[in-house]
Amino acid sequence: MTRRAAGFTLVEMLAALALSALVSLILLHGIRMAATGFERHTRAAEQLDARQALDDILRRTLGAAAAISRSAGGDFRGQPDAIEFLGLAEDSGPGLYRIDLAVDRARRDRPLILRRRLATPAGDPRAAVSIVATQVRDFRLAYFGTLSGDVTPAWHDTWQQFDILPRLVRVILDSDGDGPHPPLVVRLWNAG
Repeated sequence: MTRRAAGFTLVEMLAALALSALVSLILLHGIRMAATGFERHTRAAEQLDARQALDDILRRTLGAAAAISRSAGGDFRGQPDAIEFLGLAEDSGPGLYRIDLAVDRARRDRPLILRRRLATPAGDPRAAVSIVATQVRDFRLAYFGTLSGDVTPAWHDTWQQFDILPRLVRVILDSDGDGPHPPLVVRLWNAG
């Protein structure tokens, strides 16, 4: 009987290398899938944070609407795709501001623009203009309250009661690259 030399045969070495290559391939594929999932999760979290920040801006801006009589310069103009009113704001400096919110459809990126300027003519003439969202696909507003002849509050596409604020404002805002979001309903705290 012949004695076999110590060590591995070429076939055993090739089998071991093939097995280790297969395990490495499976491991690398798993790491790549985990990285892709983590990236997707991070992107979704960033979109959610951006949407919540936008909702907070809209809630704070619309909720600051002031119930000021028309004779004193206060009028609330609510259209299906734009809104203008007087509001009490603190972030641009305390005071009474004329606030306008609408989509600029003339621009290519269809931004939702928030304009704010002091309501008093003798005040600071500067106006703050902010783009709060871009690539706006759908922007619609609705107003809940009682119109002059109605007894029961209901949702309306426009609000032309200049001296009376609606109780609620519903905002539907969807952007390209985003899925549809549920409507944002804002209570106007200064409404009667």
